[in-house]
Amino acid sequence: MRVFIDHGDRTDRNKARLKYLLDAWGFDKFLGEVEKRLARTSTACR
Repeated sequence: MRVFIDHGDRTDRNKARLKYLLDAWGFDKFLGEVEKRLARTSTACR
């Protein structure tokens, strides 16, 4: 959730959803940012 809070558009209540950040970034970029924050890689979703 921290990735969305830091990078998602929360100004428009109708667009303040994680799905819009995923549409803009793509899953790989989003997962890369999550992995960077967790300091480990995830193999479950790849």
